[in-house]
Amino acid sequence: MTGTRSGARGGSGHLVALAALAGILGLWAGVMAFVVRDAALPPEAHGTVLAVFPPGTGETAVMIALAQADARLVRQAGLGFAWLVQGDGPGLAGRLRQAGAWGVFDDIALLPDMGGCAVVLPRGAQRL
Repeated sequence: MTGTRSGARGGSGHLVALAALAGILGLWAGVMAFVVRDAALPPEAHGTVLAVFPPGTGETAVMIALAQADARLVRQAGLGFAWLVQGDGPGLAGRLRQAGAWGVFDDIALLPDMGGCAVVLPRGAQRL
C-alpha cells in the first residue's frame, strides 16, 4: 500500500514540474518574440543581411524569392531556413519580406558560426 501512496504523490510532483517547465517556456517564448521583433531591420535596409524564411521552404523557392528581391546569395546560414544574402539597392529588407521572408536581420548575428558548444570565427573576423 505504501508504494501506491508514494506513486500518487510522485505523480503530482511531475505535474508541478511540467507546469513549471511550461511556464518557463512560455515566458522565454514571449521574451524572444519581443527580442526578435526589435532585432529586425527596417524595410529600407540593404547590404549583407540574414533572411529567414518559413521552415520547410525549399531551396528553389528561396532562390526565386531572392531573385524577386534582387538579392544575391552569399551562403546558407547553417539552418535550412536562414540565408545570408546581399543586395545593394535600398529597400532590400522590405523586398525580401514581400518575397516571403519571415524576417530580415543584420548579418552580425551570424558572424560566429555556432556548432554545438564550439564557436568558429570566419577568416578575417576580429575578436571583440
